[in-house]
Amino acid sequence: MKTRKTGSEPISPARRKPAPLPHSRNQPSASRKTWYFNTKDWLAHLSQLTGLDYYEQHRVFGHKSGALIGSLDGYLACIGLGRSDNGRNTAVRLVLRYGKSDDTARIEQCINLAKGHFKTIKVSATSVVATRIYVFRKPTPESVAEDLTRLITILKSIVHPLNGRCEECHRTEPNITLVNRVPRHLCESCKNQLRQQLGVAAAEYAGIKSNLPRGIFYGTGVAVIGAVGWCVLASTLNRIFVYVAVAIGLLVGKAVIMGIGKVSLSARLLTGTLTLASVFLGDVFFYTFDLMRVTSGTSGAGLSFGQAFQSILGNLGTVMADNGGVASIIFALVGAGFIVVKMRTPKFEPVFESVAPNQTKP
Repeated sequence: MKTRKTGSEPISPARRKPAPLPHSRNQPSASRKTWYFNTKDWLAHLSQLTGLDYYEQHRVFGHKSGALIGSLDGYLACIGLGRSDNGRNTAVRLVLRYGKSDDTARIEQCINLAKGHFKTIKVSATSVVATRIYVFRKPTPESVAEDLTRLITILKSIVHPLNGRCEECHRTEPNITLVNRVPRHLCESCKNQLRQQLGVAAAEYAGIKSNLPRGIFYGTGVAVIGAVGWCVLASTLNRIFVYVAVAIGLLVGKAVIMGIGKVSLSARLLTGTLTLASVFLGDVFFYTFDLMRVTSGTSGAGLSFGQAFQSILGNLGTVMADNGGVASIIFALVGAGFIVVKMRTPKFEPVFESVAPNQTKP
């Protein structure tokens, strides 16, 4: 049987251009090193260039260095370091908030023309979220500040600024509040309304009746499809990947939740069990087809699928021990564990964090 396998050079000082201009993209080597490797100094310098206050304690984008938060020409702005949307890359993250607009298509079109080095742009009726991915070294603060200025300029021509007013009722509200880490202008009355709305949503979610049989049916169907995919991939590439086990877990989890109707303890346990079963069944399929191939090459007629399947099940322990089956078990456990931890009941309670003006100066 087949045994599967598991599976910029720095610039020297001599090559650097001498005597760069102040605040240009080519900074002196000592300053460049400080900005690239000391995140707090990088944010502090960006704070000086943009006029946004630096709040180390507010980890808007999940990075321990904090973020810059403030108002620019009436538009709410937040910049910091974090991860890209897929979580694979380090990135500069930017959020700009403005008065509500229904013409999101026009906003997106204009923003894409002025996005500069920011590649990923998400536009909604009230905000623009931009991401600039980098590798090894952070972009210079000057280039980020230039992109921010360009985006603010284009926003002035298409949407209204907030001008320190509540985003919901438009009362004067100069204070900035992080609502589940999203910077917003919200007055106390609108905060209370948001609490009440989310409380109603939480009660409705809790009142959803679980449909376990349907969850089992949906989850089992996806698990069988996942087992076939696992078998095909292992047979084609002669190796297995832990990411495939995680992907199977994600698909099974979605199917189970769709069937049951909500995230619950039974949904999590069912998802973990079906993920393990899917990878295990995929291995059995792989060994079955491999046995059919071997016997057809030696005896001519070979074994049928049913005969090979029964033979593998009768000697499964020995077969898995001789063909690296332990790796499949580990990968299945990783996939099941990942999805069980990831499946969480939605949070309906808003978390408000006040952003005090000039709280942390660089």
